[in-house]
Amino acid sequence: MTDTSDSPDAKQPGPGLWLSLIVSGFGLIAACAGMWVAYNTVLEIATVSPFELPGSETRDLGEGEYELYVRTGSAFDFDQNELTSLPSLDEVRVTNQATGELIPVERLVLLEPTIRGTNRYEALASFEVVTAGTYVVEVASDGPANRAIFGRSFETGLDDAVPWLITLLVGSLVFMLGTTLLIIGLVRRKRFRDSTVFPQRPWQPPTFPSSVRQPPAPTPRIDSETPWDD
Repeated sequence: MTDTSDSPDAKQPGPGLWLSLIVSGFGLIAACAGMWVAYNTVLEIATVSPFELPGSETRDLGEGEYELYVRTGSAFDFDQNELTSLPSLDEVRVTNQATGELIPVERLVLLEPTIRGTNRYEALASFEVVTAGTYVVEVASDGPANRAIFGRSFETGLDDAVPWLITLLVGSLVFMLGTTLLIIGLVRRKRFRDSTVFPQRPWQPPTFPSSVRQPPAPTPRIDSETPWDD
């Protein structure tokens, strides 16, 4: 018997393996990209690089609310006296680089500090960007706070991350679809090869030659007399 399961002309059952791999790979890449961008957008404060004080940082900002934090000490030092080292709002300036417009800055009060590695950052100020563009954030403080970070607030980051969260969801579904098609294709191909190498014949009832006759079934014997007859 010739095995035709591996021949080029043999029709393989189930979804194509290469198509399943491409679908799975595309879904995995989309899901990873969506997760990475969404994480860096929602938790931008945890990922941006700090700048030295006194100093400034220029960055392209989209519309939304932003928060400014300054370093107040070590993450393992919880001396409450360090809170008095926060710069004042007069030392914070946010400027639209294109128009020179000053953006209003408000005091930001949060109960919990932000931990970045071994450093503790306290909330200082917040400001709202109405028009997307390039902005300069400057902190003119020469006090103990020698570093600052700023980024989207959690609400603004969550709004900006919605398209990427959808990309994460769709990519995950596409990856699961491709993986399912791959498993189905592998299982069907294995069954196809097994049935080609070891074909199974349909079951048929046993037949007997016409010359062989089955003996008649014995009939039960019934006595005409009962045990109590005299």
